Amino acid sequence: INTRVSLDKLFSATAQEQKNVQQKKEHQQIKENKSILSGAGAKKSSSSSQRSKICDVRGLSVDQAMNRVNQLFNELTRGDCGSVTIVHGHGGEKLKSAIRSYLNDSRPDLSFRTGSWPGEGGDGVTIVEL
Repeated sequence: INTRVSLDKLFSATAQEQKNVQQKKEHQQIKENKSILSGAGAKKSSSSSQRSKICDVRGLSVDQAMNRVNQLFNELTRGDCGSVTIVHGHGGEKLKSAIRSYLNDSRPDLSFRTGSWPGEGGDGVTIVEL
């Protein structure tokens, strides 16, 4: 939508208004993450009939992200899907390091790799093959 507004009608948002917008965004992200974690975000893999799940942990603390990843892997069985894409983003790389260390040290039964670029998200995702 395009619109024209005169400069005298423009004003900066107050700190409270900015905080409200941020809280709404965070609440929406939490709702999306819950639906993805519960399986509503599952999608068909284009290369096979196996299913792939996406677990988005961007913006979470390391503890919150690790709890979500653990919960996801505890709920999954090998027949549920072929792979899980964990979206952790780049940020300070704490999430990426924690997730990959966990997979390397605690889950030797799972293989994982960095997403390819372009197409899978590059180093901002970890793809776990089940």
